[in-house]
Amino acid sequence: MNYVGLDLSLRGAGVCVLNQSGEVLHTVKVGYALKRSSRVKDKVERMLCIAKAIVRVIDEYTVRNDGHLLTKHTHPMVGIEGYAFSGRGNALFDLGELGGVVKSQLWLRFAVEPALIASSSGRKVVLGNGRMKKVDVIPQLEKKYGLLFTEHDIADAYVVAKTLQMRSEPPHHRG
Repeated sequence: MNYVGLDLSLRGAGVCVLNQSGEVLHTVKVGYALKRSSRVKDKVERMLCIAKAIVRVIDEYTVRNDGHLLTKHTHPMVGIEGYAFSGRGNALFDLGELGGVVKSQLWLRFAVEPALIASSSGRKVVLGNGRMKKVDVIPQLEKKYGLLFTEHDIADAYVVAKTLQMRSEPPHHRG
């Protein structure tokens, strides 16, 4: 079983894949900036671009049990960081729409229902402090796990994936 954490953002959605042991298999940041005056068509194309990139990653890290087309595959467990309501104006609606597009594509392609992980909940599970500020996540991940992330979106996606992985371990295996 692999675990995929998503930190959805229109300019740079973070994606992080972990294996069953919690090792990082893949990270990527997808998305791009648009002008506020961009047409709806351009905004929809950006959302679909992000969703398609996420679907490609999940497809790549789906475990094919025996390679036979009729065999049931083991899809990664997917988590999405909960929405931060600090957005201004229409950006908040655009982010909500992106979440809907990603969730619908995950369901249509894989019948996967992503878990929603509040940032405070993930930080509590992974780093022991749910009140930790976003800027402190990267240094704490380096200190606790030796991970060197340079992008906050990737670090947040890691926290989501690691939360899924840690919650799925039997209690006696947690460290």
